[in-house]
Amino acid sequence: MATDLDETTASLPISAPRPLRFIRSIMKKLFHHAREHCAYYKKLGVRGEELQDFPIINRSILRANLPDLLAEPFEKLSLLSALEGRSIPTNAKTASEFRYSKDLVIEQTSGSSGVPLRIPKTNAERTQLSLAAWRYRIGYDPLIRPNIFLPLFHRTLDSPLPVTPFESSASSVRKFYFWLEANKVRWIHAPAGLLKYHAGVLNSLNVQLPAPSLQFAEVSGSRPDDDAIKLIRRVLGVRIINQYGTRESWTIGHSEELAAFCINSEAVHVELLDDADNPITACGKEGAVVITSKILRLLPLIRYKTGDRG
Repeated sequence: MATDLDETTASLPISAPRPLRFIRSIMKKLFHHAREHCAYYKKLGVRGEELQDFPIINRSILRANLPDLLAEPFEKLSLLSALEGRSIPTNAKTASEFRYSKDLVIEQTSGSSGVPLRIPKTNAERTQLSLAAWRYRIGYDPLIRPNIFLPLFHRTLDSPLPVTPFESSASSVRKFYFWLEANKVRWIHAPAGLLKYHAGVLNSLNVQLPAPSLQFAEVSGSRPDDDAIKLIRRVLGVRIINQYGTRESWTIGHSEELAAFCINSEAVHVELLDDADNPITACGKEGAVVITSKILRLLPLIRYKTGDRG
């Protein structure tokens, strides 16, 4: 998952990745913050300063214990009412995110499991998550800039595009790529299935390289298959960056095409756990993906099972 840079992020300088010692210090501060400010960990009597001192949580635990997992102090009752869907505008109920206050945005999952999960993030947290994603993109492309990076979904506050990429007709698809070229867009962030559809339509029209300015396609939402990779690369003429993330934590890992993921280590710590929730350290063994966000403080995610396997 990804987002376009918001107004506060776009003006910030992009620095080199953080050194390992700095990251370890951030983790220690996170653990202290959770023990001191989250009633959930106080009630469990968590006192340790190591990752393994914290219990595993998952989405069900997160939902059931949301009041206690939210950090103090802040005005909790009105925020909880919004997170539980009782006091949000009607037009926000189907949005991927909406502004709750000047300092807070509430992000929502699609609700495919029945009920959307609503996650609050501060402006500062969203800025840090954006910067962490921006730094790994620079590793692929030093020429990337905010004005030539276009997210087709995961857009800040669902801001509309001047030209829609979601209409299925051949003329609409061609119009969209004309618009990309006119605006010299270099990167797009999109579902793999959407780009595969675009490439298929353009291929049927014998159109290759419909927007020569476009050099990178960052796909997320689901794992692209080999056929999608080949078709998108051939027709659109782009390098394909495969991004793995969740709505809760944003970017977790990234790779070029279907190579092994590099962890977005500035933003998350990742564990693989076996069926007994013991850490897997050997290569080639499958386990549950468990993340700890190094950035989130309002609703800390510590040892959170994503529901995925790795």
